[in-house]
Amino acid sequence: MRERTLSIGTELSRNGSRELRKALKGILKEGESVCFDASRLQHADANGLAELFAMIAEVLERGGEAIVAGASARMRAIFELVQLDRVAEMRECNREFAPMQIAVQQISYRPTLANNRIPQMAS
Repeated sequence: MRERTLSIGTELSRNGSRELRKALKGILKEGESVCFDASRLQHADANGLAELFAMIAEVLERGGEAIVAGASARMRAIFELVQLDRVAEMRECNREFAPMQIAVQQISYRPTLANNRIPQMAS
């Protein structure tokens, strides 16, 4: 079974996952495995995790295998907390079959506070 590799990037959020989804649509074929390379991933919010679950489901529905690889200990703990490890195999990507590597540059989105000040609780 052929394996394709998609690089998740440094942040997985609703906005950032759009580019990842586009890249997945461009390579997804019946019965192909997809390795989501999480080696650079530093932050994932609930929306991004939901999108990743949806993309994994799409791979599985087409008869492929979904793999999440290279996650840091912190990200792996988050993946296990949301039980991502139950739908996708957690391991290193299979480089033996020369997968197509698609780097996805994601837009970093982090809400900012007005005037860069932390709100104070009322006493």
